[in-house]
Amino acid sequence: MCRSVRCGRGRDLPFYFVQIAPYKYDDPNGTDAANRRDAQLYTMNNLDNTGIAVTNDIGN
Repeated sequence: MCRSVRCGRGRDLPFYFVQIAPYKYDDPNGTDAANRRDAQLYTMNNLDNTGIAVTNDIGN
């Protein structure tokens, strides 16, 4: 998504996102939120000019 938006608007367009908060989501394995946080962290570490607001102090 970031790359496709940047393609039309400029390569250095910053992307900032808020990490999904830890919460008891409707997930029988209890891993969906952790997997999403990992994906968000991966994106931040592998795309230039991105940032993340960590919210692990918010939740149940």
